[in-house]
Amino acid sequence: MTKRFVPIYGLYLAALVLLSQPQQAKAMSISIVECSVAQFVCPNGNIIGAAVNVNDFLQDNDAGLNANLAVGGFTLPLTGTATNTNGIFISLTGTGTATSPAGLAAETWIDVTVTQTYNMNPGIVGLIGAAVDFNQGNCNAAAVAADSSVQATLSVNGTLLPVLGAAGNGLGIGTCATAVPNAGGGGTFNLAGGPVFGIIPGQITLTGLAQFDFKPAAGAQTIDVPYGESDTAPEPGTWLLMGSGGVMLGLVRRKRRA
Repeated sequence: MTKRFVPIYGLYLAALVLLSQPQQAKAMSISIVECSVAQFVCPNGNIIGAAVNVNDFLQDNDAGLNANLAVGGFTLPLTGTATNTNGIFISLTGTGTATSPAGLAAETWIDVTVTQTYNMNPGIVGLIGAAVDFNQGNCNAAAVAADSSVQATLSVNGTLLPVLGAAGNGLGIGTCATAVPNAGGGGTFNLAGGPVFGIIPGQITLTGLAQFDFKPAAGAQTIDVPYGESDTAPEPGTWLLMGSGGVMLGLVRRKRRA
């Protein structure tokens, strides 16, 4: 008796073609606005200042956008990166630090958004994806003393994930005064949300959102932008969506009797 494994070559080759197709991306944009109220996200009618930066690039390459944004005396040098692996695993990441002007007299809210649209690989459309977001970073000593804070979340095609850093939702508070003390006299916070599962559509727009609440203080306050590289070593935060799915290649085993 002999045994042979006969692959279904058509299905196998079709899967390889689908998984090898690079998917084109649209523009990534970064914006920062000064808000007159604490509502997250800031309503359009309460925006009192704004700065925007936009860049175009293709997917399947780690592509970054550097923006040195400033509004109302607040500064935010920011590096945003959008990554896609063949339209299957996608992420929106960045690093930067928001700084308030010294001698801030009134409580001020600064909103930051980073947006990127991805065309997903046809081979995983309709499968289940998992969205994960993080709010991780550091506050300096002035921000800790003032009890300033930051909230963050991820929007996937307009649907917000649970807000990290908001009181009352059981996901932790992003307040500098409750952060773990660090060697520099400031504090470190580390919050994570998800996974949130959903059906993968043909196109996904990720928007990372954060709102800084800077309270009055004599010195300049700094709080890290709550997102960063998505790897096993904690870095200042991450907004990430992974389209998780597999393609069944299939093998048919046929038995023949000698």
